[in-house]
Amino acid sequence: MKYQLLILGLLFSNQSYAQSCGSLADGEIIRVDEENKSLQNFKVQDQDGLGSCYANAASLLLQGSLKNNPEISYLHLATLYKTQALSEQRDSAKSTNNFSIYAKQAANNQKAINGAGDAMKWDLAIDGGNTCGVIAAVKELEAKNKKPMACLKSEMNLEKILTSGDGEHKQFKTVLETSVYMNLFQKNFGDLNVKPNFFNRKKVLLAQEKYKSFKDSFQNLISRKQKTISEQSCSKVNADYLGPVIAPIIQSALTYQSCFKDDFPSKNDYWCKIIKGLVNNPKVNEDGSIEAGISKQEWLKSLQKKITQKKTNFTGQGLSDDMSDSFIESLGLSPLDSISAKRFLKERIIANTSVNKNLEDLASEYNEVLEKGFSPACVNRNTYNYFESKDYENDWQQSESLCSYSELMNQATNVIIKYKESGLDDIKTAMDFLTTNAGKNYDEAMMALYATDCDDKAKITLPQNISCQTLNVNSENKSEINSKILETLKANKPLTASLCSIILKKPKNQFAPNECGHHALGVTGIQCSGGKYKYLIQNSWGANNKASSSSVGIENIDGKGAYWFDETAFFDSVYGLDFIN
Repeated sequence: MKYQLLILGLLFSNQSYAQSCGSLADGEIIRVDEENKSLQNFKVQDQDGLGSCYANAASLLLQGSLKNNPEISYLHLATLYKTQALSEQRDSAKSTNNFSIYAKQAANNQKAINGAGDAMKWDLAIDGGNTCGVIAAVKELEAKNKKPMACLKSEMNLEKILTSGDGEHKQFKTVLETSVYMNLFQKNFGDLNVKPNFFNRKKVLLAQEKYKSFKDSFQNLISRKQKTISEQSCSKVNADYLGPVIAPIIQSALTYQSCFKDDFPSKNDYWCKIIKGLVNNPKVNEDGSIEAGISKQEWLKSLQKKITQKKTNFTGQGLSDDMSDSFIESLGLSPLDSISAKRFLKERIIANTSVNKNLEDLASEYNEVLEKGFSPACVNRNTYNYFESKDYENDWQQSESLCSYSELMNQATNVIIKYKESGLDDIKTAMDFLTTNAGKNYDEAMMALYATDCDDKAKITLPQNISCQTLNVNSENKSEINSKILETLKANKPLTASLCSIILKKPKNQFAPNECGHHALGVTGIQCSGGKYKYLIQNSWGANNKASSSSVGIENIDGKGAYWFDETAFFDSVYGLDFIN
């Protein structure tokens, strides 16, 4: 009997340690971002201060719920969601001529929590929204237009530029410069879609004449420049095209700072001769930094002879060899040092991703010259360079039809620079935006510029029978919330949570009044730990984002931009839960 009581006591004792969370056993984890689950191919997003978290969250919900789990563009979702509101603002702006619709300076320049720098003092048209509202808006547009509406991420270049991280906020600044240009364009020319009638005929016709003069003059300016570029700069194989290639090579050389020190014992070795030759009359600043010289590099003359003698196809590897040979020859090294120097140059300085890509692009341009007599790619590249040059400013200032639009013409340069940085190189598409599409509705203009491959055949249809619902979260309905999270995740679908983002920096008892910072994130997992739930929260601030070490009850997941929230942190910050039925 004593033994039986002892066994029962041990069993009872063991049960007290094996605490469960209702239907979830202690230690059990449910996640939908693992292999063979709905979000197995989910890629961490970075909204980059755009204020599009609601659309990021909607894209996560849709990816986890739709057939084949497609990656839908959050940028497109955000612009579609804002279409109606922006249309109404645009109508209002016509009467006031206040067209600061698509980008406006924010009163609170700290609004973009993960942003930094002067650019973050702006609010953009896609800032702020409601996750379920996005899905409802897209379905409404589908029904109205009787066609699919949502672009895939793969068709949206602007979302792909941040896949490896970007500390310069290129995505934000690209959207910003585009939006500012639209503000200025519509302020100058109004609504291009207005038709003349009995009451407004004179006013509308004058506005149309004004716009046509601007459009024709701007397009002619660029066309004339491209003709000159084609005839003078891009009709021959020219070593001067190597500018984009040489720049990153010089930057690599500048990292070998020891070669520029007078007391460096090996300063006369072959590799230091290479470094100094590349940097070309370097200047050592007081702070120890090195600046490259700007004089003409003599070795390019030797390279010019090599490439002009070629009558066959160019390759990136061939150009790399010719460039290395020409440069090593210019140094006057011994035969033995020349062999080692060439190996050092190619392995340490030339062999990097940007240089190799530039060489391949340049080889393509040279081949176009051989085949066609000129290089369209070269014309494209030089047209971009023209927008950034003093010649561009001088040319439009001398045009009677363009000189009165100085703010707009200067902003065109900003658009072109960011357009190029976003990885796009179609100058015709850029010019279509600058002269025509900037007068359209926001979603049409943005998609024409940044989603040129997203035609109706490539778009995704949201089934009309899906619905997004929201549950309010508070301390009194924990059981209902946990049941819904478990039910949804077990069905292999994610949820999204609306929370006070300041929880990622400090606990609730340290919140200041009006410091919440409303934010939408994904809920992609749940686990039972010691009889209490933990919730896997997926953010859209990039893979390397982490909660502050002062955040209590939050555990970072390295390289995923996600966190485990304990029950206290979750219910202290979450006020809404969204899910798809």
